[in-house]
Amino acid sequence: MKRTVLGAILGVLILIAVSGCSFVRDSSTVVGTMVDDAASEAIVQSLEVALDTLPGVEKATADFDAFGMSGREASVEIRVAHASAGQLVAIADAVRLAFRDPKLKVTQPVATVSLAGGSRLVQTAFAMSRADLAADVTYWVGLIDILKTPLEMELTGEKGGYVRGIGSPNTAGPSAQEFRDLWPRVLALADTSSAASKALDLPGLQIGGVLPQIEVLDLLADVDPALGPAIGFVSRPGIAPTTNLWLWIGSAPGSITASTDWPQIVGAARSAIASGLPHLQFSYLANPDSTVSQGAVFFGPCPFGSTVQDGDTAFAAALRAAGVTLPDGSGAGRCDLR
Repeated sequence: MKRTVLGAILGVLILIAVSGCSFVRDSSTVVGTMVDDAASEAIVQSLEVALDTLPGVEKATADFDAFGMSGREASVEIRVAHASAGQLVAIADAVRLAFRDPKLKVTQPVATVSLAGGSRLVQTAFAMSRADLAADVTYWVGLIDILKTPLEMELTGEKGGYVRGIGSPNTAGPSAQEFRDLWPRVLALADTSSAASKALDLPGLQIGGVLPQIEVLDLLADVDPALGPAIGFVSRPGIAPTTNLWLWIGSAPGSITASTDWPQIVGAARSAIASGLPHLQFSYLANPDSTVSQGAVFFGPCPFGSTVQDGDTAFAAALRAAGVTLPDGSGAGRCDLR
């Protein structure tokens, strides 16, 4: 990092000395700003030096920019070769403490920790406690160890707290059956973080809130992989747990029943109903060149009503015509959440 801020301050002080009191009054704000910039740059420089001494750190690069696109910007990029969960917590906490320093005057600090194998932590929220940060990092490392796939974790600010998102950067990953077999270990993984909301985005499985029980993974594993099944599961305070089984099918010229995947779709609907999962929605999305693009039905009552789009009514009718008995209260469309 270049020591440009301190040099600029010295230049301003020389100008003040030769320009008189009027310039002093006009320049007070500028000098104050530059003093803040110098203090901020010193914090970021010290962080880089400190990180390079921590176990597990292969290389740390920190930067302060007083004239960034969003104002004052501070960033740190840390490359880690091999580190334990405890060492990663120590690395992340060193950044947290530096970026919480009241003398650091920046609009939005950003920290990135890159692990060997492709996993990465991107952090723009630093107001959490050390205990919460340790919980998030430990949980993230635990998931990587269980699933054996790279995972990215983002910790971002939210009014009154922060949110955590963990996702796979790869479209390929464990199969639905492998997820199902590994899920008991995922459920047993301790998660004591106080993040305001939590999301987990894995190949074929998108989760908002509390993790689903094994029955949801059973359903995903039961569906023909050729249909490209994916499950969205949402369970948050004030919202009943909702499972949405999506099928990503090929072309469906004219009507969904004309699709070569139709027999497998009917079978997937029967599996979904047989699962007995409450608040279950069943949807398909066809390729863009298809004349039939989407359809959705819900199995069981919708206490807050439903939203019906083009294709939903025809999809529900086609399932009934194929001999699928829809549970009482079922209908076309998607249940509205509250």
